[in-house]
Amino acid sequence: MSGQINKNFDLQKITTFIVKKMLNNDKLDINKIKSEFSLDDFQVREVIIRLYNDNKVFGKIKHYPDGRTYLQFSMDEIQKKNLTLEDILDWDLEQFEVLGITQKETPRVENLKSLMAEMAEKKTQPMEIVTSKHREIDQKDLITVELNVKIIGIRTVILIGIQNNSDFPATEGKLRLKYDEGLTIRPQFNEYSYEDNSGEIIIGINDLPAKSAKTLRLYVSDIHDRKFSIRGFFQFRNNNLTMRLIRMEEINVDFNIPEITPLKGDINLIKSIMRNPEFFKRMQGVGCPDLKCEHDIMKIFEEILEIYHFMSIIKNDNPAPMWFYLGSITKDNESLQILAIPQIKNGFFALYVASKNKDLVSTLIHNLVIDFQKHLINRKFLPETYKLVDLNCVSCQNILNSFPPQGAEIECPKCGYRQKMW
Repeated sequence: MSGQINKNFDLQKITTFIVKKMLNNDKLDINKIKSEFSLDDFQVREVIIRLYNDNKVFGKIKHYPDGRTYLQFSMDEIQKKNLTLEDILDWDLEQFEVLGITQKETPRVENLKSLMAEMAEKKTQPMEIVTSKHREIDQKDLITVELNVKIIGIRTVILIGIQNNSDFPATEGKLRLKYDEGLTIRPQFNEYSYEDNSGEIIIGINDLPAKSAKTLRLYVSDIHDRKFSIRGFFQFRNNNLTMRLIRMEEINVDFNIPEITPLKGDINLIKSIMRNPEFFKRMQGVGCPDLKCEHDIMKIFEEILEIYHFMSIIKNDNPAPMWFYLGSITKDNESLQILAIPQIKNGFFALYVASKNKDLVSTLIHNLVIDFQKHLINRKFLPETYKLVDLNCVSCQNILNSFPPQGAEIECPKCGYRQKMW
């Protein structure tokens, strides 16, 4: 046994470490605790005693045929409450010794009741146990869940990937997502049932076959101040009929961009940006039926770009309106030029944006189109409930050739994929 008690145990870190392992395993090798926190055999058991005293012990120490010693988790709440000190430790409690801070100070405690009384006088500070991760893996069942938020076209999309890499199925799968109130989330699938409450959506996945994967897509709208957060967990029953829980780390989304500074330039600068392979370039098409007064609507684009502090460089109206704007931002101590070109294209509206930062281009197009839609509604060009139609191919994101009638299929000129846009 050690001749010295460690008075500086970080119980919060140790508890967090144990709880994270508990989420996806039924036992934890004691040597992993010892290695992670530089503990010896005596100290790791003292830690278990201290956690027991704080009602934070979740199992008992057991020896296994493989020669290793494990902290065997007790998944049943009743079992947890009935655990005693004799259940938890594998050492003889009558022989358990607690030594002082230094070699000179070595008061021996005859039994653990004295130790417990001593520790009970010290109130523990409340702690927050962080058990969520962006990508959690159930080590036993090889089931993974990944949560992402992306901008696809003009939409904000939640993508959830669930994968079962094991040789057996999972059942009773249920996905629960919590999000900010006021946010609108629309599932884009028909094969799963779901219940949508304010601030929470529950999706019934049910069976997850062996060696299978599923991807769920949900659209997000009504984002307040261009910010929102989302978190969740996936629960399922494994082949041992044990309910498992995989938590997903909270994602905080912020679509606000740094302030744009007007940038002076001419046609030569515009051409150099458009030809420079280091610039990420994207064109987004949007449309709506029976939308007239194209020049007035281009003026709305101009008003929005001026609000963003873009500088107007060239206005070309022949044969169709195509106006050029320049700006710059400072991001991560780097000055980034931005080129924005609103235009009328084949009977619908398009916005071309170029910059050296890919995420900036996607986010800026996303924000400008949302603002454009709001201005069209405020000016009575569109009804309040109307959403602009995304006219980029759902397969390759190339812009389409025309605005199709409602319900009609249109073929992408680049990849040939046929699709209904609205």
